[in-house]
Amino acid sequence: MQVVLANGRILDLNYSRPNLKDNTGYKLHQIFLGAEGTLGVITAVALQCPTYPMSQQTALLACETYDQVLQVLKLAKRNLSEILAALEFMDQTVVRLLLENVRRIPLVDTNNDSTTDGDAYPFYLLVETHGSNIEHDQEKMQNILSTLLEDGHVIDGVLAQDESQRQQIWTIRESANPSFTALGYGYKYDVSVPVTEWDDFCSDLRQHLIRNLPPDVTWVQGNWGHILDGNIHWNLATPGCQTLDPRVLQQIEQPLIQRVLERKGSISAEHGLGQSKNKFLTLVHSEATLQTMRELKQMWDPNGILNPGKVLPPPFPS
Repeated sequence: MQVVLANGRILDLNYSRPNLKDNTGYKLHQIFLGAEGTLGVITAVALQCPTYPMSQQTALLACETYDQVLQVLKLAKRNLSEILAALEFMDQTVVRLLLENVRRIPLVDTNNDSTTDGDAYPFYLLVETHGSNIEHDQEKMQNILSTLLEDGHVIDGVLAQDESQRQQIWTIRESANPSFTALGYGYKYDVSVPVTEWDDFCSDLRQHLIRNLPPDVTWVQGNWGHILDGNIHWNLATPGCQTLDPRVLQQIEQPLIQRVLERKGSISAEHGLGQSKNKFLTLVHSEATLQTMRELKQMWDPNGILNPGKVLPPPFPS
């Protein structure tokens, strides 16, 4: 990585000699990851691009209970291990929206003679493998799907037979966010919670909203995310309303953050803190950690000119 500091100094952080293994001092480039431009401006990056896989196997599976979801996750990690590339999650609310907006895509078609044109199943999982041997990978995927169906962990599913079907399955997952966004103003939270507690976390928060949101507010809440690494995208939309409602925000933000931290999760999994979540950092990090962050900011950006007001909680360094 190459970074320019506020004083104009250019840091060559192994950019000119990008070796995968290098132990010649502090890993300074790591400090700029997650700093959101508050410590320096990244002007160049050396990336290692993976080779495009020769074999891609993709399946969309439906589960009746969250315990079944956890069993699929467990068996996929065990039986697909080295070729498991993605495991994506969607709940019933999200898929109901997709049924309304992306009807041309069959959600499940195990027997090739029916599709889910009515209600959606409670949970859906997209499973994909990347490998180098098509026959080997197909056999592994088919074996695990057979086991999941026979053991009752999956109640329906479809395995893509070609690239077109694979793209259709991914379109389902990638349509989750735009389908929700189209409803109305969105309250979006990118958090990490231990996967064993996802269902409890979402159910607990939903009950809180049912009890506490104003009766005149129409709302829809749904979840999707990267269950392989515990990252859930929690979304609430207010159909017919395109502006933020402070009453809704009050009942969502603090209770959600509290429930994430109670479960030892992360309030910002992959999309950064910005200026909306930084006020909660005092709940996440110790004062010693926050003071070290402030000292780094003060040392590298004493005048506070780099993305001011972001990441660090107020009061901001002068």
